[in-house]
Amino acid sequence: MIFARLARIPGIKAACAASLAIFMLGSGAVAANAYWSAAATASTTASAATFSMTAGNFSTLNTTYMFTTAQSSPIVIKPITVSNTGSAPMTFSIGVTNTNATLAANLTLWLWTTGSSNCGTTPLNIPGTVASPPAMPSGAANPSPNSAVTLCAATQLVGPMSAMQGQSVVATFTITGRVGASSWVTSAATSTTQSVYSVPAPTPTCVTTDQKGQKEGFSTLTWPAVVGATGYQVFVDTVGAPAATTPSLTRTLTDPRSVVVGVIGGDVNISADSNVRIVYTGNPYGTSQASTTPIYYQGPFWHGNERPESTSCTP
Repeated sequence: MIFARLARIPGIKAACAASLAIFMLGSGAVAANAYWSAAATASTTASAATFSMTAGNFSTLNTTYMFTTAQSSPIVIKPITVSNTGSAPMTFSIGVTNTNATLAANLTLWLWTTGSSNCGTTPLNIPGTVASPPAMPSGAANPSPNSAVTLCAATQLVGPMSAMQGQSVVATFTITGRVGASSWVTSAATSTTQSVYSVPAPTPTCVTTDQKGQKEGFSTLTWPAVVGATGYQVFVDTVGAPAATTPSLTRTLTDPRSVVVGVIGGDVNISADSNVRIVYTGNPYGTSQASTTPIYYQGPFWHGNERPESTSCTP
C-alpha cells in the first residue's frame, strides 16, 4: 500500500498533491522511499511529499553460464513488469552498477518491449552491456498513470567461456521515475547474480596400504567424476626440484579414477617425497585447476632379507 504525506503550500496547484508511486513488480521486491521538494519563494517555504515503492525482480536473470562453444553463450531472456500506480505520467530511466567490471563488460544486455508479456526468443533493440546498459526502451520509458508494461531483459556472455571461468558479478539495476521536469523523483534497485562455470579441481582421497608383511607399500589416490571431463593427467613433482612439465600418466575416464603411487610397480613411482598433481582433461567448459596431494617416500627398510621401499599418505 502506498502512503503519501503532503504539506499544503499556498500557490501550488492541487494536482501537485496527487500521490505518485512507481513499482517494479516481482518476488524479492525491495522497498524504497522518495522525496519531492518545491522551490521556496519569499512567501512560501519548501514542503516535501513522501511515498513508497517496490523494485522488481531482476534476480530472474540469475544464471551460471555453462556452454561448450568457443564464442558466446545462449541468451537468457526474462520479462519484468514495470508499473506506474500514481495519478501522473512519469519518465523512467535505468542505471546499473556491478561488482566485476571485466565480466560485466562481456555480458551483453538488451532491453525492449513487445506490447505483451511474451518476450519471445530473440532480443530486440540495440544492446548495451551490464557495465554500460542501453537506454530504457520507449515502450517502457513513459508509462501512463495506473498502468503497467512488460520490460523484456536479456543477457548473453560474449567471448570464450574458458577465459572467464570461475568469475561472478552482482549487477544492481536501479529504475528511476521522474514527473516531467519537476523534482518529483523516486527510484528503487534490485540485483541479479551471474556466474561462469569453473571446472573444479579433482578432490582425491589418499589411502596407504598396510606395509606390514609386504615387500612394498603403495599410496592410492581416488576421486569423483566431474561434468564434462573425459580424462586426466598425473604430474609428479619431487620436493625441492622444479615442477614437472610432462605428465607421468595420461588416462581417459573410462579407466578407473584412481592412481597408485609406489616406488616400484605403481602407476607412477617416486624415489623421494613428492607432490602428485592431477588435472582433468578434455573438458569443453575450460581447464580444471590441479589438485596437489603430498606423497611421502618411506625406506628402504629391512623386511626379512629384503630392503623394500614404500610410499605413504602421511609423513
